[in-house]
Amino acid sequence: MIPKSLFAFTLATLMSTTAASAQGIWRRTNDDVFGLHIGYVSKQWSTDFGSHKYHEDLFGEEDCRLHGLQIGITYMPVTQFHVGAYTGLFSELYFASGSSMGYDRFSEFSAYIPLHAAYSLPLSHEASITLHGGLGLNCALHGEFYDVDEFYYDRYGERYRYEGGHLSLHYGHDGWPRRLNASLELAAQVRIKSVLINATYSWGLTDHNLYNDHPHPETTQNKIGISVGWSFNDE
Repeated sequence: MIPKSLFAFTLATLMSTTAASAQGIWRRTNDDVFGLHIGYVSKQWSTDFGSHKYHEDLFGEEDCRLHGLQIGITYMPVTQFHVGAYTGLFSELYFASGSSMGYDRFSEFSAYIPLHAAYSLPLSHEASITLHGGLGLNCALHGEFYDVDEFYYDRYGERYRYEGGHLSLHYGHDGWPRRLNASLELAAQVRIKSVLINATYSWGLTDHNLYNDHPHPETTQNKIGISVGWSFNDE
């Protein structure tokens, strides 16, 4: 029979060896960093009618896009084999203008979370290229059409101020896009010292069903983003 002291020593040695191996595999690298990003983001909706595709913004204007600003934080743990994960949390603010909805402007505030696998190719101690891709999750928090027209007029010696109206977006109803959107994403990031440059393209997976009065058209949301950032690494 194996003595209890020998069994305990063997178990402790095995656990410490396993922990050391795991720590070695997941040890920090120069690309194992938090990042603060700010950049440009743009999206549009594409409907497949079978015979043709129609690309539009929320004013329904063909080949137009929503343009906006994206800001957020990222985290990318990388193993000694240069593979890892890429995730983060972003806020996005979009704008558009048009006339087909009876309003002048549109704005939308949304949240975005990337859930990506990553492969980092070191070029030197101070530079690397990372390819990452996977799932992108968007949640539209608030969207609104509004008028920017305002003017003053005099009536019976009194001065009045007129403001334009507004219309909040009812996501998922009456031919409007859904609030939640999932996308397949592919991206590349370049790191030079602490500077990060990232570009992402998203292919929509969610059917937003904008044209429910047509037989089975599929509407997806596609997005592009380009950002610059600053990495934070305590090494």
